[in-house]
Amino acid sequence: MLACVLVVGFVALFAARPAGAVLAYAGSRPLADAYVHVHVGSLSAGELWGGGLLLVCVVYLATTSADKSVDPLLVPACFLGVFAALTLWRPQTAYALTYGLKFAAWLLVVVVVERIARSRRGQELVFTTGIVSAVLIVLVIAFAIAQNTYGSAYYAAQFSDPGARFTDVGQQPVGLSEFAVMALPLVLYGTLAGFRRNLSSLLAGAIAVVVVASFVRTTQLGLAVMLLGFGLIVLRARRARFPVIVSFAPALAATLVTIYALGTKILLRFQDIAFLVHSGTNKELAGSGRVFLWTKLVHSGLHSVTSTMIGQGAGKSVALTIHDGLNKSGAGGVWAHSDVVESFVTGGLVLVAAYLLLVGWMFLPAWRLAHDMDQSRRARALGGIGLIALVAFAVMSLASGIAYSSIATIPTALLLGLVRGLEATPGRTFVDEPEEETAGWT
Repeated sequence: MLACVLVVGFVALFAARPAGAVLAYAGSRPLADAYVHVHVGSLSAGELWGGGLLLVCVVYLATTSADKSVDPLLVPACFLGVFAALTLWRPQTAYALTYGLKFAAWLLVVVVVERIARSRRGQELVFTTGIVSAVLIVLVIAFAIAQNTYGSAYYAAQFSDPGARFTDVGQQPVGLSEFAVMALPLVLYGTLAGFRRNLSSLLAGAIAVVVVASFVRTTQLGLAVMLLGFGLIVLRARRARFPVIVSFAPALAATLVTIYALGTKILLRFQDIAFLVHSGTNKELAGSGRVFLWTKLVHSGLHSVTSTMIGQGAGKSVALTIHDGLNKSGAGGVWAHSDVVESFVTGGLVLVAAYLLLVGWMFLPAWRLAHDMDQSRRARALGGIGLIALVAFAVMSLASGIAYSSIATIPTALLLGLVRGLEATPGRTFVDEPEEETAGWT
């Protein structure tokens, strides 16, 4: 009954305010993870939510019109085409469909958000959605911590009891903490531009705490990239530097205090990095076995010209590692834990090239916005933060994986769509007035 009421309510909202309805749906993604164990048949709450996202985006694009995109959308379309051409005719079609639909969903969100962000009001809605989703992910993670189903539980075997095993298979800390990192850019921008500065300041501190407490090294690295990059923007500011430094202090202080409080466990998580300077078996243990995993998967792709050029199909990495004991959640294989390595195993050098081209396409609008002198200082600052966020995305994509598996693609898509919307509306963006109290971007 409740589900029916929610569906009817959403349809009514979509009919009255389609842009607001789409953004509300996209921003609600953390709520699906709060109900990760709820299933309808064989589908989890997250899978049902993802299917709904695809449907909502398609309906929105079919029922609205917009000006021409800031640049051709051929790159994401070509990536999806190449992925389909390299995978759908091979075994493990289920993996191909799962990965393909995930890519299609978040790339459609970029297109939809860009269309919405062609107006000042639409840009405000997108920014607000980003802040709300950041609040939701902090609340969901706080609930997971309270239930002992977050970082400490996931790494229990390493921290305390060698016989312990993480039992909450659906809700692992990697995706949640990656979402938090990619939600952080718009929160930090709020402190920079003065939009809900007090809320943004406190929220940035809360995100820092939950990311550090995840004990996921790659997301901690992504957080470091974001904070260091934002610190550089603040230091090069020409106006209103002091208020921004004050508002940035909670995030920095929260990070340092949490690191101090959890220092022993954090050191345990990083101790196997020293194995990189060793040889043989010890070196393969570095990065929770990533060196072993990546070496095995890359070697499997080099055994023939065909597998090197066009890969071995979706899901092959899982099949290749089924007996290696790398799955923390029990029996079975694991995927590559790297978008680049997974692309190579799946579609060879052809798919790797397509993925790298897609990442370049993501960077380009942020670069143009950050360096477009027809834009206001505030708008260029958002482009600069977007570039830093995409560097963090690239680091996590290479070292852990986002594009194939993570819910973090949703806040990434919101940011990309907003950047593309601002790029298309120089002098008419939601951040253009007033400009006097803004920390600058040269």
